[in-house]
Amino acid sequence: MTDAAMQAETPKIEFYTAPQHAFLLEAAPPVPANQALPRWYRDTEPHYRKQTQFQVYPPELRLRQNATVKSCPGIRDYLSGGYVLPLWADFAITFDEAGYRWEAPHPDFTIDKHDPDQYANMPKPGFPVALKFMSPWFCRTPPGYSVRFLPLLYHFEQLWWAMPGVIHTDVLHATHVNTIFHVPKGQIVLPQGTPLVHIVPFRRERYDLELHVASKEDQVEEEQMG
Repeated sequence: MTDAAMQAETPKIEFYTAPQHAFLLEAAPPVPANQALPRWYRDTEPHYRKQTQFQVYPPELRLRQNATVKSCPGIRDYLSGGYVLPLWADFAITFDEAGYRWEAPHPDFTIDKHDPDQYANMPKPGFPVALKFMSPWFCRTPPGYSVRFLPLLYHFEQLWWAMPGVIHTDVLHATHVNTIFHVPKGQIVLPQGTPLVHIVPFRRERYDLELHVASKEDQVEEEQMG
């Protein structure tokens, strides 16, 4: 196969699990991010003023002033790009003065932690323990491709966030998820299928930085874009 043909192929991202966890392929598989949109976003209309037969808004009102967050291409593309890894089992986590304890129905599915000395200088919002969900999933990307692990920033109802980072999944395939919880005391129950982390693949490339004053062509282009 020629280099040009190889470059023309669509890159493939693989998620796989051990044979004893094959039931996860149906019970709680990773999904394209546009299949795990937050409920508030799914329920939002693209325009907040409903046009009736008696109302005709100017185009600029319909397309801009009348647009909701659902019409923002930046948010739409952020939410729909990549994949969402859901929680693979039910977890009940209790936080108290002694620390935390957890329960899960499957002995293979556990929560670990890092020694606090490893992140002693990191500001820790919420509960000061970073919980590490030991994922049964593995992820593989083609050579030269990595993935970003990102918190589900627009899932506002969640009481935790996944710690962001980059994994070179063409070499390292584990998908364990480090999290910080905003639960100082009490119990939180996370059902199987709860969205846990946003995984976005990308190709590792170098970029040259260029800074300059806008040219006439730049200004014309920006005016045309509005």
